[in-house]
Amino acid sequence: MQGRVYIRFVVDEAGYVTEVDTARGVHSSLDEEAIRVVSSMPRWRAGIHEGKPVKVSYTVPINFVLQGSSEKGKSNSASKTPAMKNPLIFVNGKKITKDEMNKIPGESIEKVEVLKEESAIEKYGSEANDGVVLITLKASSTDKFKQENLDGVHVVGYSK
Repeated sequence: MQGRVYIRFVVDEAGYVTEVDTARGVHSSLDEEAIRVVSSMPRWRAGIHEGKPVKVSYTVPINFVLQGSSEKGKSNSASKTPAMKNPLIFVNGKKITKDEMNKIPGESIEKVEVLKEESAIEKYGSEANDGVVLITLKASSTDKFKQENLDGVHVVGYSK
């Protein structure tokens, strides 16, 4: 089973992910896994309006690519899959740490893909036993890019 689940959530004034819900689902097991992944995200940077923190609503796509799903007798129910304890994390193809990921502004994220089990190991080797999180950042809507280096994380955001 595979597909793209759209998850809607709110980042509150303190930066916590709240009100996580499925905007458009594929299958209940994938929808539940996408909600679990987003709900377990670390704190984000809160939105700022007129100098004060505010709630910000987001909708993000999460792609599930589960290879080997045609094997007979094998269940791909996401709810039976153990949680990813120490996944590999890539931003625009570059491997980063969880600490580096936590410094990426949420509004810069275009999509998040999660690879688990065989699909992760097949593509990234045994280092991906705990899964892989692939983050793609948004490209600027203009020709100018503002580039920052946050402790080794290359972030492309909107220029002012």
